[in-house]
Amino acid sequence: MTPGKLSFLITGTHRSGSGILAAMLQAHPDVRMAIGGRHEHLLGAVPEAAATVANRLRGFRAACEADSKGQAGIWGSRIAADPLTANGICDDESAIEPFLSEFADLKHIFVARDGRTYIRSMLLHEGHSIDVASRSWLFFVKLLRSSRQQRANVTLVKFEELMLNPAQALLGICEFLGLEYSPELLSAGSGRGLDREETQVSPLPSRVARRIKNELQYCGYLDPTEATPTADFLDEASLLSELQEEVSVMAQQLNYQMTQRRAEFDQLAERTQKNQLRFSGEVTEREERLTDADRDLRRMVREVDEREERLRNADRDIRRMVREVDEGEERLRNADRDIRRMVRDVEDREERLRNADRDIRRMVRDVEDREERLQNADRDIRRLIREAEDREERLRNADRDIRHLMSEVSDRNQRLVAAEGDLRRFVAELANARRQLQDIHASTVWRLMNAMQRFNSRRSEDSQRK
Repeated sequence: MTPGKLSFLITGTHRSGSGILAAMLQAHPDVRMAIGGRHEHLLGAVPEAAATVANRLRGFRAACEADSKGQAGIWGSRIAADPLTANGICDDESAIEPFLSEFADLKHIFVARDGRTYIRSMLLHEGHSIDVASRSWLFFVKLLRSSRQQRANVTLVKFEELMLNPAQALLGICEFLGLEYSPELLSAGSGRGLDREETQVSPLPSRVARRIKNELQYCGYLDPTEATPTADFLDEASLLSELQEEVSVMAQQLNYQMTQRRAEFDQLAERTQKNQLRFSGEVTEREERLTDADRDLRRMVREVDEREERLRNADRDIRRMVREVDEGEERLRNADRDIRRMVRDVEDREERLRNADRDIRRMVRDVEDREERLQNADRDIRRLIREAEDREERLRNADRDIRHLMSEVSDRNQRLVAAEGDLRRFVAELANARRQLQDIHASTVWRLMNAMQRFNSRRSEDSQRK
Protein backbone atom coordinates (compact mmCIF):
# COMPACT_ATOMS: atom_id res chain seq x y z
CA MET A 1 0.00 0.00 0.00
CA THR A 2 1.23 3.47 -0.92
CA PRO A 3 1.47 6.12 1.85
CA GLY A 4 -0.43 9.33 1.09
CA LYS A 5 -2.91 7.57 -1.21
CA LEU A 6 -6.25 5.85 -0.62
CA SER A 7 -5.38 2.16 -0.08
CA PHE A 8 -8.34 0.39 1.49
CA LEU A 9 -12.12 0.73 1.83
CA ILE A 10 -14.41 -0.41 4.65
CA THR A 11 -17.82 -1.43 3.27
CA GLY A 12 -20.78 -2.25 5.51
CA THR A 13 -24.37 -1.42 6.29
CA HIS A 14 -25.89 0.75 8.96
CA ARG A 15 -25.56 -0.76 12.46
CA SER A 16 -23.06 -3.37 11.25
CA GLY A 17 -19.97 -2.17 13.15
CA SER A 18 -18.22 -0.50 10.21
CA GLY A 19 -18.09 2.82 12.08
CA ILE A 20 -16.56 1.18 15.16
CA LEU A 21 -13.99 -0.61 13.00
CA ALA A 22 -13.06 2.66 11.26
CA ALA A 23 -12.56 4.34 14.65
CA MET A 24 -10.34 1.46 15.82
CA LEU A 25 -8.17 1.57 12.70
CA GLN A 26 -7.93 5.36 13.02
CA ALA A 27 -6.17 4.76 16.38
CA HIS A 28 -3.34 2.88 14.61
CA PRO A 29 -0.26 5.13 14.38
CA ASP A 30 0.19 4.32 10.66
CA VAL A 31 -3.46 4.62 9.54
CA ARG A 32 -5.52 7.67 8.57
CA MET A 33 -9.21 7.66 7.63
CA ALA A 34 -10.32 10.00 4.83
CA ILE A 35 -13.64 11.80 5.29
CA GLY A 36 -14.58 11.47 1.61
CA GLY A 37 -17.46 13.90 1.61
CA ARG A 38 -18.68 12.46 4.90
CA HIS A 39 -22.02 10.60 4.76
CA GLU A 40 -21.62 8.93 1.36
CA HIS A 41 -23.66 5.90 0.31
CA LEU A 42 -23.27 3.43 -2.49
CA LEU A 43 -26.92 3.96 -3.45
CA GLY A 44 -28.89 7.20 -3.37
CA ALA A 45 -32.56 7.53 -4.27
CA VAL A 46 -32.91 4.04 -5.71
CA PRO A 47 -33.45 2.72 -8.29
CA GLU A 48 -31.10 5.07 -10.18
CA ALA A 49 -28.99 4.84 -13.31
CA ALA A 50 -25.53 3.30 -13.20
CA ALA A 51 -24.04 6.55 -14.52
CA THR A 52 -25.45 8.45 -11.54
CA VAL A 53 -23.94 5.93 -9.12
CA ALA A 54 -20.60 6.07 -10.95
CA ASN A 55 -20.52 9.89 -10.81
CA ARG A 56 -21.20 9.91 -7.09
CA LEU A 57 -18.57 7.24 -6.42
CA ARG A 58 -15.99 9.18 -8.45
CA GLY A 59 -16.79 12.27 -6.39
CA PHE A 60 -16.49 10.26 -3.20
CA ARG A 61 -13.09 8.89 -4.17
CA ALA A 62 -11.86 12.30 -5.34
CA ALA A 63 -12.74 13.74 -1.92
CA CYS A 64 -10.88 10.88 -0.20
CA GLU A 65 -7.84 11.37 -2.42
CA ALA A 66 -7.91 15.10 -1.67
CA ASP A 67 -7.84 14.35 2.08
CA SER A 68 -4.90 11.95 1.74
CA LYS A 69 -2.82 13.75 -0.90
CA GLY A 70 0.67 14.53 0.32
CA GLN A 71 -0.08 13.20 3.82
CA ALA A 72 1.84 10.51 5.66
CA GLY A 73 0.35 7.16 6.65
CA ILE A 74 -1.83 4.47 5.10
CA TRP A 75 -5.18 5.98 4.10
CA GLY A 76 -8.58 4.33 4.07
CA SER A 77 -12.25 5.32 4.03
CA ARG A 78 -15.69 3.92 4.76
CA ILE A 79 -18.83 3.61 2.61
CA ALA A 80 -22.35 2.38 3.40
CA ALA A 81 -23.69 -0.29 1.06
CA ASP A 82 -27.36 0.18 1.95
CA PRO A 83 -29.40 2.94 0.28
CA LEU A 84 -29.73 6.51 1.39
CA THR A 85 -33.53 6.20 1.36
CA ALA A 86 -35.35 3.41 3.16
CA ASN A 87 -38.20 3.30 0.63
CA GLY A 88 -36.13 2.31 -2.40
CA ILE A 89 -35.39 -1.11 -3.87
CA CYS A 90 -32.09 -2.26 -2.39
CA ASP A 91 -31.09 -4.90 -4.97
CA ASP A 92 -30.25 -2.49 -7.82
CA GLU A 93 -27.82 -4.42 -10.03
CA SER A 94 -26.69 -1.24 -11.80
CA ALA A 95 -24.91 -0.03 -8.63
CA ILE A 96 -22.59 -3.04 -8.28
CA GLU A 97 -20.56 -2.72 -11.48
CA PRO A 98 -19.61 0.98 -10.90
CA PHE A 99 -18.53 0.08 -7.39
CA LEU A 100 -16.30 -2.76 -8.56
CA SER A 101 -14.85 -0.65 -11.36
CA GLU A 102 -14.14 2.49 -9.31
CA PHE A 103 -12.47 0.70 -6.38
CA ALA A 104 -10.84 -2.24 -8.19
CA ASP A 105 -7.32 -1.22 -7.05
CA LEU A 106 -8.17 -1.02 -3.33
CA LYS A 107 -8.19 -3.57 -0.58
CA HIS A 108 -11.75 -4.17 0.61
CA ILE A 109 -12.82 -4.88 4.19
CA PHE A 110 -16.47 -6.00 4.22
CA VAL A 111 -18.10 -5.80 7.66
CA ALA A 112 -21.00 -8.26 7.76
CA ARG A 113 -23.62 -8.79 10.42
CA ASP A 114 -26.00 -11.71 10.93
CA GLY A 115 -29.04 -10.83 8.84
CA ARG A 116 -31.39 -11.79 11.65
CA THR A 117 -29.83 -9.45 14.22
CA TYR A 118 -29.36 -6.72 11.57
CA ILE A 119 -33.07 -6.77 10.68
CA ARG A 120 -34.08 -6.67 14.34
CA SER A 121 -31.70 -3.75 15.01
CA MET A 122 -33.08 -1.75 12.05
CA LEU A 123 -36.64 -2.39 13.26
CA LEU A 124 -35.96 -1.30 16.84
CA HIS A 125 -33.49 1.56 16.33
CA GLU A 126 -34.07 2.95 12.83
CA GLY A 127 -37.82 2.40 12.40
CA HIS A 128 -37.46 0.59 9.05
CA SER A 129 -39.93 -2.05 7.94
CA ILE A 130 -38.86 -5.68 7.96
CA ASP A 131 -39.02 -5.89 4.15
CA VAL A 132 -36.82 -2.83 3.63
CA ALA A 133 -34.29 -4.07 6.21
CA SER A 134 -34.11 -7.56 4.66
CA ARG A 135 -33.70 -6.19 1.12
CA SER A 136 -30.93 -3.88 2.33
CA TRP A 137 -29.03 -6.78 3.88
CA LEU A 138 -29.50 -8.97 0.79
CA PHE A 139 -28.04 -6.21 -1.39
CA PHE A 140 -24.96 -6.03 0.85
CA VAL A 141 -24.40 -9.80 0.52
CA LYS A 142 -24.86 -9.56 -3.25
CA LEU A 143 -22.18 -6.83 -3.35
CA LEU A 144 -19.85 -9.02 -1.26
CA ARG A 145 -20.45 -12.03 -3.52
CA SER A 146 -19.80 -9.95 -6.67
CA SER A 147 -16.57 -8.54 -5.23
CA ARG A 148 -15.30 -12.03 -4.50
CA GLN A 149 -16.28 -13.28 -7.93
CA GLN A 150 -14.26 -10.44 -9.52
CA ARG A 151 -11.26 -11.71 -7.52
CA ALA A 152 -10.96 -8.39 -5.73
CA ASN A 153 -8.64 -8.15 -2.75
CA VAL A 154 -11.41 -8.81 -0.21
CA THR A 155 -11.57 -9.87 3.42
CA LEU A 156 -14.73 -10.41 5.48
CA VAL A 157 -15.03 -9.28 9.10
CA LYS A 158 -18.07 -10.38 11.07
CA PHE A 159 -19.77 -7.96 13.42
CA GLU A 160 -20.13 -10.74 15.99
CA GLU A 161 -16.38 -11.43 16.00
CA LEU A 162 -15.70 -7.72 16.41
CA MET A 163 -18.02 -7.64 19.43
CA LEU A 164 -17.03 -10.93 21.12
CA ASN A 165 -13.34 -11.22 20.21
CA PRO A 166 -12.15 -7.83 18.92
CA ALA A 167 -8.45 -8.56 19.45
CA GLN A 168 -8.51 -11.61 17.15
CA ALA A 169 -10.57 -9.77 14.51
CA LEU A 170 -8.24 -6.76 14.52
CA LEU A 171 -5.18 -9.00 14.29
CA GLY A 172 -6.55 -10.54 11.08
CA ILE A 173 -7.35 -7.10 9.63
CA CYS A 174 -3.83 -5.84 10.38
CA GLU A 175 -2.38 -8.88 8.62
CA PHE A 176 -4.63 -8.23 5.62
CA LEU A 177 -3.51 -4.58 5.44
CA GLY A 178 0.15 -5.43 6.05
CA LEU A 179 0.25 -3.51 9.34
CA GLU A 180 1.72 -4.35 12.71
CA TYR A 181 -0.94 -4.99 15.36
CA SER A 182 -1.20 -2.23 18.00
CA PRO A 183 -2.99 -2.54 21.39
CA GLU A 184 -4.22 1.03 20.90
CA LEU A 185 -6.84 -0.33 18.50
CA LEU A 186 -8.76 -2.02 21.33
CA SER A 187 -8.70 1.06 23.56
CA ALA A 188 -10.18 3.13 20.71
CA GLY A 189 -13.23 0.86 20.58
CA SER A 190 -13.71 0.51 24.34
CA GLY A 191 -16.02 3.53 24.61
CA ARG A 192 -18.00 3.15 21.37
CA GLY A 193 -20.86 0.88 22.44
CA LEU A 194 -19.48 -2.67 21.97
CA ASP A 195 -22.62 -4.43 23.22
CA ARG A 196 -22.52 -8.23 23.28
CA GLU A 197 -26.32 -8.38 23.46
CA GLU A 198 -26.41 -7.04 19.88
CA THR A 199 -25.14 -10.46 18.71
CA GLN A 200 -28.11 -12.44 20.07
CA VAL A 201 -30.23 -13.96 17.29
CA SER A 202 -33.98 -13.29 17.33
CA PRO A 203 -36.69 -15.20 15.40
CA LEU A 204 -38.01 -13.77 12.13
CA PRO A 205 -41.20 -14.33 10.15
CA SER A 206 -40.90 -17.49 8.06
CA ARG A 207 -41.16 -15.63 4.73
CA VAL A 208 -38.18 -13.44 5.67
CA ALA A 209 -36.21 -16.35 7.11
CA ARG A 210 -36.65 -18.29 3.86
CA ARG A 211 -35.66 -15.25 1.81
CA ILE A 212 -32.30 -14.76 3.56
CA LYS A 213 -31.46 -18.41 4.27
CA ASN A 214 -29.03 -18.87 1.35
CA GLU A 215 -27.21 -15.60 2.13
CA LEU A 216 -26.92 -16.57 5.81
CA GLN A 217 -25.31 -19.82 4.73
CA TYR A 218 -23.00 -17.96 2.32
CA CYS A 219 -21.77 -15.66 5.10
CA GLY A 220 -21.32 -18.58 7.50
CA TYR A 221 -24.15 -17.66 9.88
CA LEU A 222 -26.29 -20.71 9.16
CA ASP A 223 -25.17 -24.30 8.74
CA PRO A 224 -26.53 -25.86 5.50
CA THR A 225 -28.03 -28.68 7.59
CA GLU A 226 -29.71 -26.31 10.03
CA ALA A 227 -33.46 -25.86 9.69
CA THR A 228 -34.74 -22.43 8.75
CA PRO A 229 -36.57 -20.65 11.59
CA THR A 230 -40.30 -20.71 10.85
CA ALA A 231 -41.75 -18.47 13.53
CA ASP A 232 -44.42 -16.32 11.95
CA PHE A 233 -44.31 -13.83 14.78
CA LEU A 234 -42.46 -13.02 17.94
CA ASP A 235 -43.95 -14.65 21.04
CA GLU A 236 -45.66 -12.57 23.68
CA ALA A 237 -42.71 -12.78 26.06
CA SER A 238 -40.44 -11.17 23.44
CA LEU A 239 -42.92 -8.38 22.80
CA LEU A 240 -43.31 -7.69 26.50
CA SER A 241 -39.52 -7.79 26.90
CA GLU A 242 -39.18 -5.09 24.23
CA LEU A 243 -41.83 -2.97 25.94
CA GLN A 244 -40.01 -3.41 29.26
CA GLU A 245 -36.75 -2.41 27.61
CA GLU A 246 -38.34 0.78 26.23
CA VAL A 247 -39.70 1.67 29.69
CA SER A 248 -36.28 0.95 31.22
CA VAL A 249 -34.56 3.24 28.72
CA MET A 250 -37.02 6.05 29.48
CA ALA A 251 -36.39 5.58 33.22
CA GLN A 252 -32.62 5.68 32.66
CA GLN A 253 -32.96 8.89 30.65
CA LEU A 254 -35.04 10.42 33.43
CA ASN A 255 -32.50 9.38 36.07
CA TYR A 256 -29.71 10.86 33.97
CA GLN A 257 -31.57 14.16 33.59
CA MET A 258 -32.26 14.31 37.33
CA THR A 259 -28.59 13.56 38.11
CA GLN A 260 -27.45 16.29 35.71
CA ARG A 261 -29.90 18.74 37.23
CA ARG A 262 -28.75 17.87 40.76
CA ALA A 263 -25.09 18.39 39.78
CA GLU A 264 -25.91 21.76 38.22
CA PHE A 265 -27.80 22.80 41.33
CA ASP A 266 -24.81 21.81 43.52
CA GLN A 267 -22.47 23.85 41.33
CA LEU A 268 -24.86 26.80 41.53
CA ALA A 269 -24.92 26.51 45.33
CA GLU A 270 -21.12 26.48 45.49
CA ARG A 271 -20.89 29.57 43.30
CA THR A 272 -23.51 31.25 45.46
CA GLN A 273 -21.40 30.80 48.58
CA LYS A 274 -18.32 32.22 46.86
CA ASN A 275 -20.25 35.17 45.47
CA GLN A 276 -21.66 35.92 48.91
CA LEU A 277 -18.13 36.71 50.14
CA ARG A 278 -17.16 38.65 47.02
CA PHE A 279 -20.26 40.81 46.67
CA SER A 280 -21.40 41.30 50.28
CA GLY A 281 -20.86 45.07 50.00
CA GLU A 282 -23.18 45.44 47.01
CA VAL A 283 -26.45 44.30 48.61
CA THR A 284 -28.09 47.74 48.71
CA GLU A 285 -27.30 48.57 45.07
CA ARG A 286 -28.66 45.25 43.74
CA GLU A 287 -31.69 44.69 45.94
CA GLU A 288 -34.18 45.71 43.27
CA ARG A 289 -32.49 43.52 40.62
CA LEU A 290 -32.43 40.57 43.02
CA THR A 291 -36.19 40.97 43.47
CA ASP A 292 -36.58 40.49 39.73
CA ALA A 293 -34.26 37.47 39.90
CA ASP A 294 -36.45 35.98 42.62
CA ARG A 295 -39.51 36.25 40.39
CA ASP A 296 -37.63 34.60 37.51
CA LEU A 297 -36.47 31.76 39.76
CA ARG A 298 -39.98 31.20 41.06
CA ARG A 299 -41.22 31.03 37.48
CA MET A 300 -38.49 28.49 36.70
CA VAL A 301 -39.59 26.39 39.70
CA ARG A 302 -43.16 26.43 38.44
CA GLU A 303 -41.98 25.34 35.00
CA VAL A 304 -40.01 22.46 36.57
CA ASP A 305 -43.14 21.39 38.47
CA GLU A 306 -45.16 21.51 35.24
CA ARG A 307 -42.61 19.34 33.43
CA GLU A 308 -42.62 16.80 36.26
CA GLU A 309 -46.41 16.74 36.14
CA ARG A 310 -46.22 16.02 32.42
CA LEU A 311 -43.79 13.18 33.17
CA ARG A 312 -46.25 11.74 35.66
CA ASN A 313 -49.00 12.02 33.06
CA ALA A 314 -46.78 10.19 30.56
CA ASP A 315 -46.17 7.44 33.15
CA ARG A 316 -49.90 7.06 33.68
CA ASP A 317 -50.41 6.86 29.91
CA ILE A 318 -47.85 4.03 29.68
CA ARG A 319 -49.56 2.02 32.42
CA ARG A 320 -52.93 2.60 30.79
CA MET A 321 -51.60 1.41 27.42
CA VAL A 322 -50.22 -1.79 29.02
CA ARG A 323 -53.57 -2.53 30.61
CA GLU A 324 -55.35 -1.93 27.31
CA VAL A 325 -53.31 -4.65 25.56
CA ASP A 326 -55.61 -7.41 26.96
CA GLU A 327 -58.66 -5.75 25.40
CA GLY A 328 -57.58 -6.76 21.90
CA GLU A 329 -57.75 -5.10 18.53
CA GLU A 330 -60.33 -2.47 19.41
CA ARG A 331 -58.23 -1.23 22.35
CA LEU A 332 -55.18 -1.07 20.09
CA ARG A 333 -57.04 1.27 17.74
CA ASN A 334 -57.84 3.45 20.75
CA ALA A 335 -54.17 3.33 21.73
CA ASP A 336 -53.29 4.53 18.22
CA ARG A 337 -55.49 7.58 18.75
CA ASP A 338 -53.82 8.12 22.14
CA ILE A 339 -50.39 8.09 20.47
CA ARG A 340 -51.51 10.75 17.98
CA ARG A 341 -52.68 12.85 20.90
CA MET A 342 -49.34 12.28 22.62
CA VAL A 343 -47.54 13.51 19.49
CA ARG A 344 -49.54 16.70 19.60
CA ASP A 345 -48.68 17.00 23.32
CA VAL A 346 -44.98 16.59 22.51
CA GLU A 347 -45.22 19.40 19.95
CA ASP A 348 -46.91 21.59 22.54
CA ARG A 349 -44.22 20.71 25.07
CA GLU A 350 -41.52 21.55 22.58
CA GLU A 351 -43.06 24.99 22.07
CA ARG A 352 -43.20 25.47 25.85
CA LEU A 353 -39.57 24.39 26.10
CA ARG A 354 -38.62 26.98 23.48
CA ASN A 355 -40.43 29.60 25.52
CA ALA A 356 -38.65 28.38 28.64
CA ASP A 357 -35.33 28.58 26.79
CA ARG A 358 -35.97 32.23 25.97
CA ASP A 359 -36.79 32.87 29.64
CA ILE A 360 -33.57 31.15 30.75
CA ARG A 361 -31.47 33.23 28.35
CA ARG A 362 -33.07 36.39 29.72
CA MET A 363 -32.49 35.15 33.25
CA VAL A 364 -28.80 34.43 32.58
CA ARG A 365 -28.30 37.99 31.34
CA ASP A 366 -29.62 39.25 34.68
CA VAL A 367 -27.87 36.74 36.96
CA GLU A 368 -24.58 38.69 37.08
CA ASP A 369 -26.46 41.46 38.91
CA ARG A 370 -28.35 39.11 41.28
CA GLU A 371 -25.75 37.06 43.15
CA GLU A 372 -26.90 37.86 46.69
CA ARG A 373 -30.45 36.66 46.04
CA LEU A 374 -29.11 33.29 44.93
CA GLN A 375 -28.59 32.34 48.59
CA ASN A 376 -32.36 32.16 48.97
CA ALA A 377 -32.58 30.31 45.65
CA ASP A 378 -30.17 27.70 47.04
CA ARG A 379 -32.70 26.67 49.69
CA ASP A 380 -35.39 26.35 47.01
CA ILE A 381 -33.03 24.25 44.87
CA ARG A 382 -32.26 21.88 47.75
CA ARG A 383 -35.99 21.46 48.32
CA LEU A 384 -36.42 20.68 44.63
CA ILE A 385 -33.66 18.06 44.88
CA ARG A 386 -35.48 16.37 47.74
CA GLU A 387 -38.72 16.45 45.76
CA ALA A 388 -36.90 15.00 42.72
CA GLU A 389 -35.63 12.11 44.85
CA ASP A 390 -39.19 11.46 46.06
CA ARG A 391 -40.37 11.49 42.44
CA GLU A 392 -37.64 9.05 41.46
CA GLU A 393 -38.87 6.70 44.20
CA ARG A 394 -42.42 7.02 42.84
CA LEU A 395 -41.12 6.22 39.36
CA ARG A 396 -39.46 3.08 40.69
CA ASN A 397 -42.78 2.08 42.30
CA ALA A 398 -44.47 2.73 38.97
CA ASP A 399 -41.92 0.46 37.27
CA ARG A 400 -42.78 -2.34 39.72
CA ASP A 401 -46.47 -1.82 38.94
CA ILE A 402 -45.72 -2.09 35.22
CA ARG A 403 -43.83 -5.33 35.78
CA HIS A 404 -46.84 -6.70 37.70
CA LEU A 405 -49.17 -5.67 34.87
CA MET A 406 -46.94 -7.35 32.29
CA SER A 407 -47.09 -10.63 34.27
CA GLU A 408 -50.89 -10.43 34.03
CA VAL A 409 -50.71 -9.78 30.29
CA SER A 410 -48.84 -13.08 29.82
CA ASP A 411 -52.11 -14.93 30.55
CA ARG A 412 -53.68 -13.44 27.41
CA ASN A 413 -51.43 -14.80 24.70
CA GLN A 414 -54.17 -15.87 22.31
CA ARG A 415 -55.65 -12.39 22.07
CA LEU A 416 -52.19 -10.80 21.64
CA VAL A 417 -51.48 -13.10 18.67
CA ALA A 418 -54.44 -11.62 16.83
CA ALA A 419 -53.27 -8.10 17.75
CA GLU A 420 -49.57 -8.72 16.97
CA GLY A 421 -49.48 -6.74 13.73
CA ASP A 422 -51.06 -3.63 15.21
CA LEU A 423 -48.90 -3.90 18.36
CA ARG A 424 -45.72 -3.80 16.28
CA ARG A 425 -46.79 -0.57 14.68
CA PHE A 426 -47.65 0.77 18.11
CA VAL A 427 -44.18 -0.14 19.46
CA ALA A 428 -42.51 1.57 16.48
CA GLU A 429 -44.58 4.73 16.99
CA LEU A 430 -43.81 4.66 20.72
CA ALA A 431 -40.09 4.45 19.89
CA ASN A 432 -40.45 7.51 17.65
CA ALA A 433 -42.18 9.41 20.44
CA ARG A 434 -39.43 8.37 22.86
CA ARG A 435 -36.71 9.61 20.50
CA GLN A 436 -38.47 12.92 20.17
CA LEU A 437 -38.66 13.24 23.96
CA GLN A 438 -34.96 12.39 24.23
CA ASP A 439 -34.13 15.03 21.62
CA ILE A 440 -36.13 17.61 23.57
CA HIS A 441 -34.41 16.76 26.87
CA ALA A 442 -30.96 16.75 25.25
CA SER A 443 -31.66 20.11 23.59
CA THR A 444 -32.78 21.63 26.90
CA VAL A 445 -29.68 20.40 28.75
CA TRP A 446 -27.44 21.70 25.96
CA ARG A 447 -29.05 25.14 26.04
CA LEU A 448 -28.80 25.34 29.83
CA MET A 449 -25.11 24.44 29.77
CA ASN A 450 -24.45 27.09 27.11
CA ALA A 451 -26.34 29.61 29.21
CA MET A 452 -24.23 28.78 32.28
CA GLN A 453 -21.05 29.08 30.23
CA ARG A 454 -22.13 32.54 29.05
CA PHE A 455 -22.94 33.46 32.63
CA ASN A 456 -19.48 32.39 33.85
CA SER A 457 -17.82 34.28 31.02
CA ARG A 458 -19.73 37.48 31.78
CA ARG A 459 -19.07 37.18 35.48
CA SER A 460 -15.35 36.79 34.77
CA GLU A 461 -15.42 39.88 32.57
CA ASP A 462 -17.23 41.80 35.29
CA SER A 463 -14.60 40.75 37.84
CA GLN A 464 -11.81 41.88 35.51
CA ARG A 465 -13.45 45.30 35.00
CA LYS A 466 -13.77 45.76 38.77
